[in-house]
Amino acid sequence: MQWFFGCYGTGDLERVQTFINTFGINKDQVMIFRTDTIPVTLLADNKGEKPKANVKHRKVLASSEDGKWQVVREGRKVNIIDRTANSCSCSRMFLTYMSGAVFDCSGMVLVLVARGLRAGVFLFRFANGEWQYRGELEPIPHQGVITKRLQKILLRGNRLVFVYNSRIRKYDVETGKLVYNKAVRHAFETEGEDLTQKFKRIYRTGFY
Repeated sequence: MQWFFGCYGTGDLERVQTFINTFGINKDQVMIFRTDTIPVTLLADNKGEKPKANVKHRKVLASSEDGKWQVVREGRKVNIIDRTANSCSCSRMFLTYMSGAVFDCSGMVLVLVARGLRAGVFLFRFANGEWQYRGELEPIPHQGVITKRLQKILLRGNRLVFVYNSRIRKYDVETGKLVYNKAVRHAFETEGEDLTQKFKRIYRTGFY
C-alpha cells in the first residue's frame, strides 16, 4: 500500500510524522508533497458569493396593461408587485407552480392558471385598495375549468364566463363562486371583454 500526504507548512509535516510513527507505517510506502506552493485563484465572476435562492424559479407571469401591476412567480409563491411603489402588494403560496396569469383590461381582476396534475384556475380581485384572493374556481364533476372543449372566456360585469362547445359556466368575480352552469347546445356568447387569447398564450397551442 502506498500513502500520500499533502502538507501545508511544518505543522502538517510534524502531524504526518506522528501519524506514521503511531501506526507503524513503513517510510518507503510514504509520499509527501507540498500544497503551500500550489497557486489558487478565484474566478473573476465568482467572487465567493452564495447563489441566490430560487433565482432559476423566478418568472414574470404577466403585467397589467397600464404597467402598474406585475405578477411574479418565485417557486410556488406568487407576488403581485406594485411597480409604481416598487413594493409587493400581495403574496400567496400555492401547492403547485403557476403556469401563467391574466389581467383584465382594467387591471382589477387577475386570474392565475396552473397546468399539469394539479391544474386549476385561481381568482384575485382588487378591492378596497388591495389585492384579495377569492379562491380557486370550482370545476364540475369530471371536467376542469380549462378543457379542450373551451371556446371562449369573457368578463362581463362581475361575471367570468366560460363558454364550451355545449355548456356555459359563470363565476362571480366578487366571490369566485360558480353561479351558473348550464348545458347549451351549440353554446355561443360574445358580450363582454374577451380574455380568450390572453389565456391561450399560457397554453401556446390551444387549450390542452
